[in-house]
Amino acid sequence: MLLSTLGFFMLGLGLTETYAQRRVRKVPAKKVVVTGSVQQYKNLPRRGVRVAVLPQNTVIIRRGKYHYHYHNGIFYRPLGGTFVVVAPPVGIRVSVLPPNPVRVRLSGRSYFYYNGTYYVPAS
Repeated sequence: MLLSTLGFFMLGLGLTETYAQRRVRKVPAKKVVVTGSVQQYKNLPRRGVRVAVLPQNTVIIRRGKYHYHYHNGIFYRPLGGTFVVVAPPVGIRVSVLPPNPVRVRLSGRSYFYYNGTYYVPAS
């Protein structure tokens, strides 16, 4: 009787350890398919690059306490007498889309993609 109780107890510990060491199943990430050529972005300044002079006709957009300069899909922020190319903050609004954005339709909604940024029509 003692051996069967001890065996049952050991079996119970084994099951507990099995559940404590669950295997994590890796699910592959969904792929985003962007049509068009990424070659159109190769001559654009990359994020993090500093520039001394902004392109002509930049538009100043204020978002929170920061001022962003926008020109053809590129956002610049002042930094110590120069400007650095940055990702746009979420929710910023622009009046004109960049040139030749890629149109993406998902669940009946239209989005526009340009150089790593998705644009949504303002409602």
